[in-house]
Amino acid sequence: MNLLKITEIAALLCTGLLAGVFFAFETAINPGLQRLPDLTYLSTMQQINRVIQNPVFLFVFMAPLFLTPFATWQQWGKFPLAYTWLLATVLYVVAVFGVTIFFNVPLNELLDKVDLSKTAEVDLQSLRKHYEMPWSRWHSLRTGAAVLAFLLLIFALMTEKANITASQ
Repeated sequence: MNLLKITEIAALLCTGLLAGVFFAFETAINPGLQRLPDLTYLSTMQQINRVIQNPVFLFVFMAPLFLTPFATWQQWGKFPLAYTWLLATVLYVVAVFGVTIFFNVPLNELLDKVDLSKTAEVDLQSLRKHYEMPWSRWHSLRTGAAVLAFLLLIFALMTEKANITASQ
């Protein structure tokens, strides 16, 4: 197995793992959290946001930023395969990584600064209103982008395999 194949498989794996995490949040965790009272919801989100910042998650989140551009570069000249890799790369960089860094993370940082135990109920309601809706919208966008990037990578690898088989 060569460096390109290892890179492609690692890009697919990391993108798929992240798409799965985001998908789980979108379809199960967030709907469950929406049912919680304000203090419990906000406190739970604070804890999730703190715990998710760990080396394993950060590796899976950051790896596609390097792996997909490298694989795209390695595939350049093999059209239309290179375009599939390029589209997956742009989707990941802009709509997954970019949305997370520029929209979800600032909302998480804002929430983290609040001492919920010293916050009045009316302020908790206001905080939740200003946090939950925008965070969920941005999360839905990055979830869709992560799943689409993952599907594009699957398509690229299947297309590449089919091209190799057909040329033999």
